[in-house]
Amino acid sequence: MNDNNGFVVRLAIVAGIGWYLVNGANVPDAGPTPSNEAYSGSMMSVHVASREMSDPDRAAMSYAFDTGADMLRADVTGLVKNTDVAQEYALAFLTFSYNGIGKPITKYPTTADAIEAELSKVYGPDIVPVDAAKRAEIAAAFDEIGKAVR
Repeated sequence: MNDNNGFVVRLAIVAGIGWYLVNGANVPDAGPTPSNEAYSGSMMSVHVASREMSDPDRAAMSYAFDTGADMLRADVTGLVKNTDVAQEYALAFLTFSYNGIGKPITKYPTTADAIEAELSKVYGPDIVPVDAAKRAEIAAAFDEIGKAVR
C-alpha cells in the first residue's frame, strides 16, 4: 500500500469513528456511568489520575475506550494494520468522544500521560504489524483503561 492509500485508510478510520461517536455516543445512558467504586485492576496509575476528571468526562472517556475496543475487535479487514495506525486510532476516538468540548490531552494531562504510559507498554517502541493477537492485546488494554477511568 502506498502512502496515499495509507492516508485514505487513516482518514476513513477517523471519519468512521467520528461519525459513530457523534451519532452514537450522544444518546443518554448509552455508555457506562462514572463510578466511585474501588478499582483493583492492572492500571492503577490511570485510575488514580482519572480522579481529576469530571464525572461526565470520565464517563465519556470510559465509553470511548470501551467502544474503541469493540470497534478494534470488529476490524476484520485489517484497517488498523500496524501499531502506528493503532496509536492514531486511539487518539482519534478519544478526541472525537469529546465532540469539541475539550481535548483530554490538554484538559487532563495527568490522565493522558498515564494512559499514554500504559498504551506504550502494549504498542512497544517499534512500529510492528497488528495481527489478531496484537489486536486482541490492544483491545484488552482499551477495555482495562475504560474500567480504570470509570
